[in-house]
Amino acid sequence: MKTFATPLSDDAYDDLRRVTTHLGVAPEDFARHVLARAISRQKTRMLEAQHQEGYARQPVKPGEFDLNAADPLLPDSDETW
Repeated sequence: MKTFATPLSDDAYDDLRRVTTHLGVAPEDFARHVLARAISRQKTRMLEAQHQEGYARQPVKPGEFDLNAADPLLPDSDETW
């Protein structure tokens, strides 16, 4: 495991202590959790942007995703999901 240290303003530190005390977690655990969630959200945003750019470069063609009712891979109409 690597160590990451960053300075916090007095106000930010006081807020961190107040929140973590209220939650009953260590400040380090809280910071790890918050950082992991922020990184995950950023990765999702980047993938969504990549997805949009791909469709902008290569739009869906008419009929590309049309379903064929005779397709043997489709469930019967009375089948529930």
